[in-house]
Amino acid sequence: MLPRRLALALLVLALMAFPTFAADDTSGEPTWQAVVEQRLPMFGDGNLIVIADAAFPEMSVDGVQTIHTHTPQIEVLKSVLASIDENKHLRPMVSTSDELKFVEERDAPGISAYRDSLLQLLAGRESDTVPELKAIHSAAETATLYRVLVLKTDSTLPFTSVFIHLKNGYWSPEAEKRLRDAMTADESK
Repeated sequence: MLPRRLALALLVLALMAFPTFAADDTSGEPTWQAVVEQRLPMFGDGNLIVIADAAFPEMSVDGVQTIHTHTPQIEVLKSVLASIDENKHLRPMVSTSDELKFVEERDAPGISAYRDSLLQLLAGRESDTVPELKAIHSAAETATLYRVLVLKTDSTLPFTSVFIHLKNGYWSPEAEKRLRDAMTADESK
């Protein structure tokens, strides 16, 4: 039989061997950052991460996990993009709302500064714009096949949700096109 102190020391060492997540101070749940770090190694081509504004709807589709971050939107987006960049098997394709470029400062104070910050953050990244309602419906459709992570922020600026479509990080769009072209040419023989 092990002495009590040795047994306690072994228990502590065993607990340290298992990964843990930083808990949210209020709920005991993992922080949104911990969830992102946990999910990214499992995510791949087809998964979606939404950095949502405060009015983004909670989706009833089973494949969607929504977490309220209690964090400014640009800060969440910057953190998620940095985490994706660390996962070499992933490449982000970012979609923003078509409507965002038409929102006026008088209707949404702070929108110009947000657009400027977003532009800087997305510089050099693959991105496009789509109507926001179409992007939301597409996220629900995506969740029928792939997991979708929605990180809801405190942003009260309209049309600021950002949709990060995860792509294969080690297979470029150019390589995909060459492959598909070769397959089409082979089929026509």
